[in-house]
Amino acid sequence: KKLIDREAMRLEMSLQSGGDRDKYVFLHYPPRYGTYLCPEILDLLKQYDVKVCASGHLHAESLRLAFEGWHEHTRHICVSGDKLQFMPCKIL
Repeated sequence: KKLIDREAMRLEMSLQSGGDRDKYVFLHYPPRYGTYLCPEILDLLKQYDVKVCASGHLHAESLRLAFEGWHEHTRHICVSGDKLQFMPCKIL
C-alpha cells in the first residue's frame, strides 16, 4: 500500500505538471492485469483524462493476462519487449 501510494503521488505530480495538454502515461507495471485493478492509478488516469496508458513488464505466459483496450476514457496497451518482439510500437 505504501509503495502504491508513493507511485500514485509521483504520477499525479507528473500529470499536474502537464497542464492542459493531452496526457500519455508510460508505466512499468500495468494498472489493470487479469482480474487485478489498481484503483489508485486508474482513478488518476480518469481524473486527468489520460488518452493512452502504455505499460510493459509482462513476459512469456503472463502476456495472456495483459489488458489491452479501453478502461473508462483511457486506451491501455501492452508494450513489453516480449509482446512486441522487441520492435518499436507506434503510440500515436
